[in-house]
Amino acid sequence: MILKNNRRKINFLKGLYIFFLISLNIFSKEFFVSTGGDDTNPGTKEAPFKTPEMARDTIRKLEVLGRDPITVWFYGGRYHFDKSFELTEKDSGTEKSQISYKALPGQKVYWDGGSVLSEYKPLKNPKVLKRIPAESRDKIIEINLNHLDANKFGKFGPRGFNRKEFSAPAELFVNGKPQNIARWPNQGRIELGEVIDKGGAPRYGGSSRRGATFKYENPRVENWTEAEDLYIAGIFNKSFADDAIKVAKIDTKKNTITMSTSHLYGFKNRSYTSWYAVNLLEEIDMPGEYYIDKKQKKLYFYPETPNIDIIQISQLETPLLAMRGASHINFQGIIFESSRGDGVVVRDGNYNTFAGCTVRLVGGKGIRVVEGRNNTILSCDIYYTGAGGVSLSGGERKTLTPANHVVENSDIHQVNRWYKTYKPGINLKGVGQKVINNHIHDMPGQAILFWGNDHLIEYNEINNCVTDMSDMAAIYTGRDPSVLGHIIRYNFFHHLENKLGSGNGVQSIYFDDDDLYTAVIFGNVFYKAGSNAVLHFNGGGGSSIGNNILIDSPKFMWGGEPDRVLKAIEKMHQSKKISKKIFEDVDIRVEPFKSRYPYLFKSYKYLFNIGTPVWNNLIVESSDKGAMEQFVDPDNMNFTLKPDALILKTVAKNILDPVYGLYYEDMQFQPIPFGKIGLYQDEYRAMDFGRFRR
Repeated sequence: MILKNNRRKINFLKGLYIFFLISLNIFSKEFFVSTGGDDTNPGTKEAPFKTPEMARDTIRKLEVLGRDPITVWFYGGRYHFDKSFELTEKDSGTEKSQISYKALPGQKVYWDGGSVLSEYKPLKNPKVLKRIPAESRDKIIEINLNHLDANKFGKFGPRGFNRKEFSAPAELFVNGKPQNIARWPNQGRIELGEVIDKGGAPRYGGSSRRGATFKYENPRVENWTEAEDLYIAGIFNKSFADDAIKVAKIDTKKNTITMSTSHLYGFKNRSYTSWYAVNLLEEIDMPGEYYIDKKQKKLYFYPETPNIDIIQISQLETPLLAMRGASHINFQGIIFESSRGDGVVVRDGNYNTFAGCTVRLVGGKGIRVVEGRNNTILSCDIYYTGAGGVSLSGGERKTLTPANHVVENSDIHQVNRWYKTYKPGINLKGVGQKVINNHIHDMPGQAILFWGNDHLIEYNEINNCVTDMSDMAAIYTGRDPSVLGHIIRYNFFHHLENKLGSGNGVQSIYFDDDDLYTAVIFGNVFYKAGSNAVLHFNGGGGSSIGNNILIDSPKFMWGGEPDRVLKAIEKMHQSKKISKKIFEDVDIRVEPFKSRYPYLFKSYKYLFNIGTPVWNNLIVESSDKGAMEQFVDPDNMNFTLKPDALILKTVAKNILDPVYGLYYEDMQFQPIPFGKIGLYQDEYRAMDFGRFRR
């Protein structure tokens, strides 16, 4: 009872003190936070708060004002979080009184979910040194992690295609760059040895989770018998399905490795199935590699450089910023980093903006927006994440009510440290999301995945994606004829190739498994953009495809023929899974679907089939000097058409657009605004790109 009374007294005094602070600063529309501040300060420029939480709690007391914008300014420095910074409905601003959290101009503000490691020494323990390759033993440093919570070291796996996503284990970052968990081989993968037992294959029925067994040839494997948390990662069957599975047993007499659980499809020898071993103390043999011994709470590391400015280890397994029901809040110039989970999650909020922010060094997604409407990600940099860049969902599909979330002018790359496939640069669900003027590049999986309706994908530069899979494309959707009404226009796809070397190839855009009338594909430029096709329809078709330019690319279209379209239409009548999607999840027979997408309803009811309209597309090879003279500067990838380009005089007759139900008697080739594609300079991204773009 005494304890309860003391707590009440403390809470009362704390509330009274906060009220006193507010009364000192009651007319202020600005508060300041500094790592050198104090939460007993009034939050002024001269006497700032120490924590964002104090600024948030102070603003809550000011909600009765609600007349003018409120800004929380952050001095430069590193703000550490051992739990998510949470904003709820009671932290919301209004249309007239926005609440902003901003870095002071010219200052670096870090929201850090990890720990900075400042003490390290050369590794001397003979038992540990014995397990490390001889050539690197004198280069390894040891870092004691006894001061950290072992419960925050996390679990390595299993991780991969169709597995449940969870937070990453603790990771090492040096000088702002992720280091590599020790592995073999150091680069790439090796061919999968003879499969002795494919293990369980849950995709094909049955409940067996039996791990596969396969042969190894390199005797190096026999150095790993003491490893306690060893994983084998790679492509084990399907060329689009990565996985990382724990090793149960290494049999040095039979030269076999047995996995602890099954791969979704089971193991199978194919021309491209391959693997690497990871999380091995025994394989710290090159700069940048490390291993964490969770039991001994030690970190062993081979530095890339003696010039180490900062060593970080991620700890927080929840988002750095978690917003639920909060609206009209802006973040500007904040660097979110070193979380094992997502960087930012916004749930059920409206009119929130992230401008000029950086999200990096996180184990999950960079920014995830779930439901709500009109949230904007503008001029942000998102990279070195573990499970994708940006995810946007929201809107009501049955009524086709858009959410209008936007990601614009953002640089998104290297977002797949922990999940290589199906965790794209940008993931779209729901209705009416917009992806505009972004640069999406350098990732093993897809640039954009989308489901739902009426998304807009325009003015983006997309390159060097899908580097670690095939039977896939930079932009992908599939398996649902109700996914309709999308616009993919004025994008620049380039340097997309099948680095896996086999499988069903790599494309720029892929509509999988009987999709119909999915998108308008207009005014895009494709340069070296696919291994065996630019557009792939795996069954189905019907998308409207015109006014595109292809340079040094494979054949334009794979699939989409009238007979395949007809088979997809017939499937709508035959498949229970598809029936659920088009009559239960939504209903294409009633409004607004019936009139908004008239040709899908017409195709279903009357087996109407127009094939896939293709018109006014320019296809050239760089060896054709005459054709290449139509462009301003093709040698530097400036594919702007000259005013007198021959293609601009081309006119197509009687064009039907089945996506929107439109008909054109004449359609002249339209100039493509190539110079407007990609990132542009604004107040948040003021930089010289050194290219022809803005």
